Amino acid sequence: MIGRPENQVYEIERNIILESVIRKRIPLSVNSDLNFFTVDSSSIKILDYKIILVENPNENLLCLDGKTVDVSFIYNDVRYSFKSCLKKVSAGIAFVMPLFLDADSSDFSSENADSKKFSVELFFEATEKTSDGTVFKNKRTIECLVRHDFISHFGSSVCAFEKISSAYIFEPLNPSIAVPEVLFLSRENIVIAFQKKIFEINENDEFALWLKFPLKRPLNERKIYVSFVTKKISHDSAGEKSCVFGKFSGIKLEDVRFLDEMFR
Repeated sequence: MIGRPENQVYEIERNIILESVIRKRIPLSVNSDLNFFTVDSSSIKILDYKIILVENPNENLLCLDGKTVDVSFIYNDVRYSFKSCLKKVSAGIAFVMPLFLDADSSDFSSENADSKKFSVELFFEATEKTSDGTVFKNKRTIECLVRHDFISHFGSSVCAFEKISSAYIFEPLNPSIAVPEVLFLSRENIVIAFQKKIFEINENDEFALWLKFPLKRPLNERKIYVSFVTKKISHDSAGEKSCVFGKFSGIKLEDVRFLDEMFR
């Protein structure tokens, strides 16, 4: 299309991207009046590249009937977005797709762009029993799932825990996820969510993390060891999901500076 903006994708490219959203199970982020919801791609259908249908939406999404929302997702390190009006239909809730998608790669254009694709290992103690019934504490590590859709949306050290936990708790339950999910990271805080009760966690408990950031050669990787104390815990009404707000209690000054550059 002659004279189209460079930050927009049309027609064939747009359709290929939409197909990838379904095939690669890329979640959609829906934002309306500071209310943020994540929609799993397993619950959506794209009809003739014109309409996105969300089947069995939760009540919070249904409450957006008739409202214009911002819809976005991340594909190949680019955030694609568009505006649309949500409409309640018999099969769920639907919104009309525009002819183009806005594309923004600015969040990934820094010198160490790959460092935003960090990984997290959580250290915790699990209560176990031996064959003779002896109870003991066993130290374990578990690789967390980093939710980059949340990280990119709430990537600010001043973001309220209530907004993050509400967005997570009201998104559809995904029983296939059995590991902690990292929703937010800053120079002094982290938010970790759980869909299953992996271990007991209470306010003022202390845990440890390895944060790993891939960098360009010759460094290859930046590893940060940090401890944090749980300050707030939020649960859903059914007791199936919870969010933990942690405040770093032990972190080196050079690591604070690094995180500040990445997530300020």
